[in-house]
Amino acid sequence: MKILFWNIRGLGAAGRRKQLVELSQQHNPQCICLQETIRHSFRTRELDNFARGFPFFWVSHPPDGHSGGLLIGASKDLVEEEEEDHGVFYQSLHLRNSKNDAAWMLINVYGPELLDKIKSTPLPLIVGGDFNSVRRIEDKSSSNVNHRLMDVFNEFVEIAELRELCRGAADRVFVSNSWEDMFPLVRVQTLLRIGSDHNPLLVDTGPPKIKQARQFRFEPAWLLHEEFAPWVLSKWPLRFKQNCLDHWHVIS
Repeated sequence: MKILFWNIRGLGAAGRRKQLVELSQQHNPQCICLQETIRHSFRTRELDNFARGFPFFWVSHPPDGHSGGLLIGASKDLVEEEEEDHGVFYQSLHLRNSKNDAAWMLINVYGPELLDKIKSTPLPLIVGGDFNSVRRIEDKSSSNVNHRLMDVFNEFVEIAELRELCRGAADRVFVSNSWEDMFPLVRVQTLLRIGSDHNPLLVDTGPPKIKQARQFRFEPAWLLHEEFAPWVLSKWPLRFKQNCLDHWHVIS
């Protein structure tokens, strides 16, 4: 399963929607969590494009004026929606896996005020998005850090008993211990930042793919083909150097 978290900084422009479609086509996420959509409504056709034509259900939370706005989409083939909830800075989905009937919570965040929601959730949970806060001084490019807010955020993480999988300046993914027990191979990839000044975060619960180099295998039967030797000679570079090693450096 793949979950995409991204502060997209507005879904109104056609170019930004195209970027999301291309990102979905490239990485094939089964859950999409967007922050700062700055959209009150979405057309069915554009949501279908985000889902690459696969059956998804979508839940949105409107912006406050010209900021905010949340959108979650999830594959109907993968999970079933049990319950939706939202607050000023978050939206959550109580989901159930279609394959093994396991229940868990997906929380999409645009703001740090989540403690009450998380402490009241008995389910395994993953929470990601833009927390608008830093945990460490080095998380900011400048030394202008509000230490009180940083301490409050770190205290929230400790009290909520969350483990951080990935962090950026403000974009992060946390999981509960019970959620990590469900998906012990979970990892997060920080994707290339395009358009928005926030990097998309891609959560992947599956095993890592090992890319094997293509190996050349010589088939002795090729030598029996009457056109093989002339073909090799036609492709073989002419030897301009008398020394074999010199010639090798030229053609290699």
